[in-house]
Amino acid sequence: MQAHGNLAAMLSNAFLRLSFLSLIALAASSSAVSAEDAANPSASSPLKTRRGEWVNISESLLTNLARQGVQPKIKFKYDSTNGAGVCGILVDRSLPNPWIVIHGQGVWKPGGGAGIAFERVDGGKYDGYYENAGPDIDPEGRGLCLFSIQGWTTNSTCALTRDGGKTWNSLTTDDHAFGYDVGAVDWAGGGMTILAKKHHNGDLVLSRDGGQTWTLLGKGESKIAVLGLIGADVLIKGVKGTNSSELFRSTDAGQTWVKVADCQFNRIGHVVVFHGVAYLTTQTGVLVSRDRGEHWSLPGQECSGLRGPVMFGKDDQHLVVYGAGGFSESKDGGRTWTLAVSFGEDPALRTGRFEYGIWNPGDNSFYITHIAGQAFRYER
Repeated sequence: MQAHGNLAAMLSNAFLRLSFLSLIALAASSSAVSAEDAANPSASSPLKTRRGEWVNISESLLTNLARQGVQPKIKFKYDSTNGAGVCGILVDRSLPNPWIVIHGQGVWKPGGGAGIAFERVDGGKYDGYYENAGPDIDPEGRGLCLFSIQGWTTNSTCALTRDGGKTWNSLTTDDHAFGYDVGAVDWAGGGMTILAKKHHNGDLVLSRDGGQTWTLLGKGESKIAVLGLIGADVLIKGVKGTNSSELFRSTDAGQTWVKVADCQFNRIGHVVVFHGVAYLTTQTGVLVSRDRGEHWSLPGQECSGLRGPVMFGKDDQHLVVYGAGGFSESKDGGRTWTLAVSFGEDPALRTGRFEYGIWNPGDNSFYITHIAGQAFRYER
């Protein structure tokens, strides 16, 4: 029976991946694609003939969602760069079948039924969008949390799942549904301990019940750029200064903090923990700690311009990080780095503020989304 269950899971994953590729293939071609060809992207998908270039996939995704009556909506429109659309792609070594985040409409995956292009994943628990730091995805597959600065209700701005999207829990926010600039989850402990910085006032808060109640650790800490949890009892925060930035560690629930490193940050983000080792993206490269955050160091050469959190391939030797000029890659645990995929000179890729890059090691594809509601895909 176990063998039959594994086979069914493999077939299901294969179907979802083909479905998603079929849908985004439409964005790469202005001509119609037959139903037979769309079901078999390996044979005729335009993406297969367009490897090595960035493709805007937003229009196709939004068109298919519109046929189901789903239209993106945005709560606050700050300026012309802030548009409603595709605001995120969720994918990882632990999540090989991409999920799509739509402004104000939650998280979606390719549908499994006849005539259904997409199915909503979050069960209505999430309607925000991650404008700042982005998601905390556990590379070991124990969960995913969406930290967002705004949503439509106090119980739908931020949400997390611990079982691959089967069930979701909302994180409580303030009375005006403003959420969190940045946050980190202790996935090793079941995802119950969460450290976050509030968007509207910069308060640093800690939850021990999965984001239902919060304890105030510090008021008005607006200069916090990085947060991390290495287990439930080791808290990490990176604070930006005028001329330098510092990394601090606490082992008493945030009552006292000890400086553990000097480092600059290109943008806000979180510590990623993989097989007990902590990884932090900084201005000079990826810092690594193997002693629960007491000491941090670069494994090898510097790699400047990095922005996103560390993502992993099949093991801890294969690292990819999104940065200012594209995606950088290391195949020796961070000792050496190369530019895997460049953004090039296409201005469309950088028209929105707060862009976010993510990598799918399953099919070696790269995505970038930003506040303008546009999503782009690159297949290597």
